[in-house]
Amino acid sequence: MTGTHKTLKALFFCLLPAITPAAGAVDLQIDITSGIGQTLPDLSGAVLYLNSADPAQTHSPVSPDTRVEMAQQDLQFVPFIRVLQKGTHVAFPNRDDVAHHVYSYSRNNAFEFKLYKGREVPSKSFDVSGQVSLGCNIHDWMEAYIYVVDTPWFTQATQQHAQLENVPEGEYTLHFWHPGIDRRETIAVPLSLTGQKQSQAISLSYEIKPTYQATAPEDQFDESSDY
Repeated sequence: MTGTHKTLKALFFCLLPAITPAAGAVDLQIDITSGIGQTLPDLSGAVLYLNSADPAQTHSPVSPDTRVEMAQQDLQFVPFIRVLQKGTHVAFPNRDDVAHHVYSYSRNNAFEFKLYKGREVPSKSFDVSGQVSLGCNIHDWMEAYIYVVDTPWFTQATQQHAQLENVPEGEYTLHFWHPGIDRRETIAVPLSLTGQKQSQAISLSYEIKPTYQATAPEDQFDESSDY
């Protein structure tokens, strides 16, 4: 090897550490705790999401092909809680043998699907962030929730734990929502995500109520009824 080649090779390896690596992805483990000593109920289904300090990243548009379901089955909504990104289309298939009348009076997300069964599945795009409470005008125990977020980084808890995977490194704010949350509660935890794995605990400042899905009364399963 000539002296010139040796010099160039040495210079190349000296420059390598100065090359900026591509931004990595972080797996974030989240633990939900009580700051007031409450024994927390099962919080499965609770919504956790990240808003990025980079508006372009937080408000990345949802794919127009993104579709999910909020079904009616066994006289319940399935699932009980669903989180989705703003702009997602939600189908409401009725898999029961009786008719349902699905509605929401939630501000900015109100809608109504009048009595239907055995026909084309109605759907709706949810374009405003926030809580959407669902009900059925015929079966008053049927309740469910959609929570709309303006970010692609969201997940749902299993008991008191949740995980977000493959989040780009950066600055974020972590938020939390559950149907039983106290209206005074605000969870907005600033996070700096770096490295491959990270954990974060959030602490609730007020009591959170257990919220469970009601089951249908036995006398509702009457095959001779349309309702």
